[in-house]
Amino acid sequence: MDAARIAPKRFIPLADLEDMRRAGTEFAPALIKNEIGKNLKSMKKEINNTKEYYAIQAPTGKIYDADGSTLLWDFNMPAGHIITLAGTDKWDDHANAMPHIDIRTWCGMIADAIGLENIHSFEAVASPDVINDLIANTNFTDLVKTQIGVQLALEGKLEKLAGVNIKEYRGDYEDEGGVKQNLFPAGYFRLGAVTDDLTEEYYAPPVKNVPGGVGSGGIPPEIAVSFEWVEDPAGVWLYAESRPLPAVHDSQVFVSAKVK
Repeated sequence: MDAARIAPKRFIPLADLEDMRRAGTEFAPALIKNEIGKNLKSMKKEINNTKEYYAIQAPTGKIYDADGSTLLWDFNMPAGHIITLAGTDKWDDHANAMPHIDIRTWCGMIADAIGLENIHSFEAVASPDVINDLIANTNFTDLVKTQIGVQLALEGKLEKLAGVNIKEYRGDYEDEGGVKQNLFPAGYFRLGAVTDDLTEEYYAPPVKNVPGGVGSGGIPPEIAVSFEWVEDPAGVWLYAESRPLPAVHDSQVFVSAKVK
């Protein structure tokens, strides 16, 4: 398995730097520092958003790049842990579906695979439409009248439904074509067991290492930063780079279910 390379960059034209210097010796350093800081913050956010995108996919056993075309990592998740519900079992059949029974079954599947004694708790995330289906399910009619039901309706989470903490996941990102995509796909419910040795994230050395760059030698950093002056066009390039290698030690701790 190879580490990913997340390497955003930003360019500050010399003309912009000169405009800041014209503010005088009292203000110029602060203006330049703020401009660099703004760009570094933007690049860090881009890196963290990409890592979040990777993390969301981990419970499926496979992690793809932003456009979903290239497989980056395959954790060899057992086929039986990839669920697709059909017919009246789908959770949008509010009169017949039994999601709490499904969840208990999947918890049992994980416990059988890794041993119940190794599990501290069960956690799950679901798309907003799936949470709406849980609320609308007629088997939960009495539930939504309780405090737990109020919590589900207002906060998008359930504490200890069938022994599982369930949270609604929202968020989006722009793919390489600039099209906004949901971070967590609609219609999915992903369950995981919390264990002592669930996942790990390693880092490879940065590829970009220009003179003056941070991160050369020693333990590879989570994010390395470097700067490079260029003449044509005149200005400075700011580089940030992270080379994460996520590791799922046992993919049997997860179940990924398409529930509608």
